[in-house]
Amino acid sequence: MRIAYVIDSLYLGGAQKVISTLARALLQCGEHSLAVFNLNRKMDLEMVNELRNLGVLVEAFPAAWHSELADPFRFLHLVERLRHGQFDILHSHLAYANVLGTSAARLAGIPSVVTLHNGRPPEMDHNRLSGYLETRMINRHARGVIAVCQSVARAQQARFPHQQLVVIANAVFPIPPLEPAQRLQLRSQMVGDTRRTILISVGRLTPVKGYLTLLPAFARVQLQFPNAALVIVGEGDQQAELEQQIRQLELGQAVFLLGKRSDVPALLAASDLYINASLSEGLSMAILEAMSARLPVVATRVGEAPEMIRPDTGYLVEPEDVKGLASAIQCLLADPDQLAARGQNAFEYVSQVYNPFRMAQQHLELYRRVCGIPGDHFGETEPHSSAGLEKEDS
Repeated sequence: MRIAYVIDSLYLGGAQKVISTLARALLQCGEHSLAVFNLNRKMDLEMVNELRNLGVLVEAFPAAWHSELADPFRFLHLVERLRHGQFDILHSHLAYANVLGTSAARLAGIPSVVTLHNGRPPEMDHNRLSGYLETRMINRHARGVIAVCQSVARAQQARFPHQQLVVIANAVFPIPPLEPAQRLQLRSQMVGDTRRTILISVGRLTPVKGYLTLLPAFARVQLQFPNAALVIVGEGDQQAELEQQIRQLELGQAVFLLGKRSDVPALLAASDLYINASLSEGLSMAILEAMSARLPVVATRVGEAPEMIRPDTGYLVEPEDVKGLASAIQCLLADPDQLAARGQNAFEYVSQVYNPFRMAQQHLELYRRVCGIPGDHFGETEPHSSAGLEKEDS
């Protein structure tokens, strides 16, 4: 099957990781031809190289005009590229791609599907015009609408009265444990002292990620557990504000802002506990990756977190609840044995429920249905080999 993916940007983020994981699983499950068309000049070179090493064609279609949606030459170029590539289906991710991709696919004469990644209605986004156009173009042109979890489906279904959203959960490949010496070395690089208990949070430095709640909560944790360290991985517009809060809370020796990193899986594998303080989420890829790295999780009760985190894998707290977040972290740190036990439970749960090959098969079945391909399945249900899935520790 020839599949074209269109995305706003191939920069680090949840939607980008979904495409990477899906491509890896699809190419292990059958003979498919994949292309990713990026609507932005900004690309994470490591992610691009990873896709190209898999055999995925990656091309950029940046806008020459100021507006992302008002460049007719970019749009016509995309239409021609779809025709020339003889693709069977187009699958778009994120707002601009959903607008341009579904319209271009219609003109190119191929069916399209879209994926919705978050539960925020368009009127809550900063660009309401793109939200309006996205709703209109999906309703007019898309043959299938995917939600990454039940909470996103519930929040978004009203936008699409004539289509039943299909829920296909995000998935992750397991993150293998580090060798002991490598783990100690990375822990030393992260916080200076390998004996410290490392809490980690990964995400853009923006208000929606709740770091202004996490930092004062961690200050409370520090009073009881002065050996704990907090590592925050990511970059964004809120960095200066977070640095100021760190100084005000006198956490300069305990909180480490690592910026953008390409080795997030290794950082997770080197840590002890994952924290997600977000105010809004869909199905968090960061939480899934943390659980796949055998980390217990303390997260806010938003999006799909209540379905992902069970009592034996972590704790849920309300958004913006500084005291509750601190208390949950303190409960876990008070019993080091339960950190490892809950982390192992998290790994086993994610490996079973959020399996990348199951996700790939569900996508293939939807593609087949949309394209009118007969038969129960398109492609295989199992990978050609186990090379992509690391084995559990014995």
